[in-house]
Amino acid sequence: MEQDRAAFDAFLAANAETDTRRELLAAKVVGRFRDGKPLADPHAAAASNDFDYVNDPGGQLCPIGAHTRRAYPRSSPTLGAAGRRARLIRRGMTYGPPFDEAPDAKRGVLGLFLCVDLEHQFEFVLKNWINEGLFAPGLPPQEADPLAGPHGACATFTYPDGRGAVSHRLSQFVTTRGAVYLFFPSAPGIRHLAQPGPDSSRSSRTSSTDGTAGARAHGPSEDAARIVANVRENAATLGSRDAHPRHHGIVRARFTVAAGLDSTLRQGIFARPGATFPAYVRFSNGRPGGLHDAAPDARGMAIKLMGVEGTPVLEGDELRTQDFILVAHPTFFVPSLAEYLRFQQSSKAPAVLARDFPLVLPSFPSIESPLATVYFSQTAYALGDALAVKYSVRPVEPAERPHLSPAEIERRFGADPRYLQKAMAEHLDHHGATFEFRVQTRPGHDGREVDDPTIEWTQPWTTVATLTIHPQKFLSARQIRFAEHISYSPWHAKQDHRPLGPINMVRREAYLASREARYAATHSALAEPTGDEKF
Repeated sequence: MEQDRAAFDAFLAANAETDTRRELLAAKVVGRFRDGKPLADPHAAAASNDFDYVNDPGGQLCPIGAHTRRAYPRSSPTLGAAGRRARLIRRGMTYGPPFDEAPDAKRGVLGLFLCVDLEHQFEFVLKNWINEGLFAPGLPPQEADPLAGPHGACATFTYPDGRGAVSHRLSQFVTTRGAVYLFFPSAPGIRHLAQPGPDSSRSSRTSSTDGTAGARAHGPSEDAARIVANVRENAATLGSRDAHPRHHGIVRARFTVAAGLDSTLRQGIFARPGATFPAYVRFSNGRPGGLHDAAPDARGMAIKLMGVEGTPVLEGDELRTQDFILVAHPTFFVPSLAEYLRFQQSSKAPAVLARDFPLVLPSFPSIESPLATVYFSQTAYALGDALAVKYSVRPVEPAERPHLSPAEIERRFGADPRYLQKAMAEHLDHHGATFEFRVQTRPGHDGREVDDPTIEWTQPWTTVATLTIHPQKFLSARQIRFAEHISYSPWHAKQDHRPLGPINMVRREAYLASREARYAATHSALAEPTGDEKF
């Protein structure tokens, strides 16, 4: 970006009579003084970035149209309410000799802007905030960025002072001479690409038990594509979600953040002690209907919080919700995408599973009640910028009960194939249920412990919130349809709780494929709940 220092100095000289006034006008155009001190905070240190414009809505301290305010408005209002979503990492270096040594030489800045979405971050900032006038309330709609924007013959810069609004005629100070877009893979993407394929002796063998040939060795990207295709096909065929289609019920709940948390844990939804969020909690079996509830199966608990602020992981996701997806076993049953693809293509006969996937059946408990079971996230998630966590929900009331054999459950609960739903309904008719929401933490967002969900972490659990389900009825036809229709995803999350690891990476597309396929099959539209639904 070539800079015309002579034009900028001429602009200052034409519109300010003294050196002091010229320095103040330059600061108003840029949004900072020459030492980097922000206009918005008179008490900030030089070059400080720890400031906001929230206490300066009218631009009395820093003009609304100043360059730094337009390029990154922080919490101040903008048209379209993009605010903090259009974040960029910005670095720069100068080129050309000092102005005093060679006034006529070419000079300027090489800018580096890092983002994850060109259209909604860099291009949005450039087009909507720098080059055009419709940036924020209180700014003349014809004005572009006074420092870096394009200026025609009638371009002006307007700001308030003690005499009212002041307006100065502008010339062109900065001209873009070239640009290049460079694409960097993310750290999870690099790990995903570097993941070895399945062992050839395992992936190429043919099972004598089920007569199905194992998959040939694929790269991780091809494995992921095949997994997603299988999920989409299953969801379209069944007309229901690919995983956990059989629910026991969905109930209203309240999620309350614990007081006294360590500062490292006060991230995202845990940042404000005592904060409460309404929630919908869905309990389910992992396999399709038709099986008796006593049969070994994955037992699921999905939590959707409403009224959650923060930047969503998925660009364009404006919904104020946060999902947590948990099952009744602490670890996943395969370590990699290749092994999960092999599981998808394998027979589900118990003898085959026990031989080829020995971790599957132990993760399928038979339980007495969905309300008396401990649930785990299995995969890892970020907690802010420094920690990786796993989640768990432990029942307090009713208390946790041990897993039972199918024969013991049938003896105690009879032949009712939906006894888990009945157990929930009978308890919640007259009593509430309380759970501790807990986290395990480890530093950093990478490493084998994060990437391999078959590894059970040894760090202690810390309670960070309480989940309370009040007595209620939940078996009306409308509420049952709601439980079938609602959508959950580990990627329906805020940035401070983003999913980590290659298994979670493929879940992003797999959950989306399942959701789209089942909504298409049932001719229904996706509608995220608000918490105010009437049943």
